[in-house]
Amino acid sequence: MNKHFFYLKSSFSALFFLVAFLFLVSLAKPEQFFAANLNLFAVSVVLYLFNIFAMCFFEFHIIKNQLKISFLKYLKLYFATFFADINARFGSQYLKQKTLNLPSSFKFPSPRKIILFKFFKVLSKIAELLKLNFLNNYLQGFSPIPQPSKLNHHLLLFLSLFFEFLSICSLFFSIPISISIPYAVLFFAILKLCESLNFAPRNIGLVEGFSFIFLSAFIPINSILLFVLLLVVVRIIIPISLSILWFFYYKKQLKILR
Repeated sequence: MNKHFFYLKSSFSALFFLVAFLFLVSLAKPEQFFAANLNLFAVSVVLYLFNIFAMCFFEFHIIKNQLKISFLKYLKLYFATFFADINARFGSQYLKQKTLNLPSSFKFPSPRKIILFKFFKVLSKIAELLKLNFLNNYLQGFSPIPQPSKLNHHLLLFLSLFFEFLSICSLFFSIPISISIPYAVLFFAILKLCESLNFAPRNIGLVEGFSFIFLSAFIPINSILLFVLLLVVVRIIIPISLSILWFFYYKKQLKILR
């Protein structure tokens, strides 16, 4: 793929994000933003960045024998390509494959995708028992992805999800939104399911729409709107912006988009 085409596609994706985010901002009152606890919001941002680094460590440990690359170099590459997930068609996996000279068939592990894959495997077994062959064949059609095989792989996967869960909880507390732990766990589980579907760049709109519907049962609308806005900032705006800066700084060193 031509690098100029990649930049063009990414620009359109970024514009989509910006328009969607500004639409949400237009629905909110300016004073709402000052109602949030900035210290807890900062904690949420830091925890989400920890989640990204934990995901990188998890991914590296599963495929390190195939890549023969140091963790430090892979960390630079991982975060430099993280922003590409805003691109609806050519994401971070494409950039990593190109930089490491890997075939297009090579699959990188993803906590969002591994959990969904396991869920589909369970559904496939149920469909097989119920003799629903059409559903079983459909679920079996999903291409396999690298799976955790060792205890430390599972621990890293748990650590990544734990950091993200704490980030979401910190965001709830920053508004503040009173939510019980079981509801927070349920909210997080369905949010991760929404994130793993191929709907839009990083599934913006689907995740936020689900958040609004789920929380509207027991939380005031104004608080939900503020939570959704801050969720976009924590989940997308800040990590993507930092990744773009990292990308341009390390692009030549890592020979990305040669």
